[in-house]
Amino acid sequence: MQKQAVSTSTVNRGQTVSEEHIRRLWTRMQMLFGYRWFSAYGPEDDGTWLAVLGDLPPQAIADGLRELRDRLYEWPPAAAEFRRLCLGLPSVEEYVADRDLDGGYDHRRLDARTSAQIRSERRRIAEARYREFVERETERRVSLLLEHHSDEQ
Repeated sequence: MQKQAVSTSTVNRGQTVSEEHIRRLWTRMQMLFGYRWFSAYGPEDDGTWLAVLGDLPPQAIADGLRELRDRLYEWPPAAAEFRRLCLGLPSVEEYVADRDLDGGYDHRRLDARTSAQIRSERRRIAEARYREFVERETERRVSLLLEHHSDEQ
């Protein structure tokens, strides 16, 4: 299946997402999610989405919209989740599953309390690793996107 990019670079030739990009994103999200978007986020951004996405190049929004489509989202994402999609970062669940951070324990052999404690501790460790991964990858990917965007100009 051929992926189509949504052109946002024609809105503003600056290096990062602007208020105009957010307005266009708002319109696009309203078309995608209808009343669900409007009831969750209202008729316009209160500044939250611009604050969350403002350091990204405009192409990242197109990437995030493509991820929404490809993953068949039925409900609108929160701003931080959309940022993750824009950067192509996995969710914490995907990160844990890809790395088998559950340890491969057969929890059926343990009593329920011990099993729950192990799962809880492994989840805490996995979430800490995930936060570190997201911080590293966000910095790296934003830098690459900005570099790529400035090379195109």
